[in-house]
Amino acid sequence: VRDLHRDAISDPGGGYAKLLADVNGTSCAQLMLVVGTDEAGAQHPGWKNNLRTAFEIQEKICEKYPDLMRSVNLRRASFNQQLSPGYFILEAGNCGNTIDETMESIQLFAECFAEVVVG
Repeated sequence: VRDLHRDAISDPGGGYAKLLADVNGTSCAQLMLVVGTDEAGAQHPGWKNNLRTAFEIQEKICEKYPDLMRSVNLRRASFNQQLSPGYFILEAGNCGNTIDETMESIQLFAECFAEVVVG
């Protein structure tokens, strides 16, 4: 299960920050994987496996596109991630990013994700 979101980080002027990475001269929205745990009380015994999956994907992407990923965000809530192995949230850019910047990033993510899953 992939849960796709856009982050909402405000900038000092009251708008939204633009989270960008330059990949071979192309502006791409930065991505972030969010993994839930059982710390807030949910029954989520597989969260460490989900975290391991997120780290494998993060590592593959960082090998190819070092600036594309923000750090994995480990959270107290489960976000229903106990429902499926390998479940995580993908934050695709921020509200300040354009759809083109976001789509560029999603294509790079999909390429690396497929390599991890198939490989």
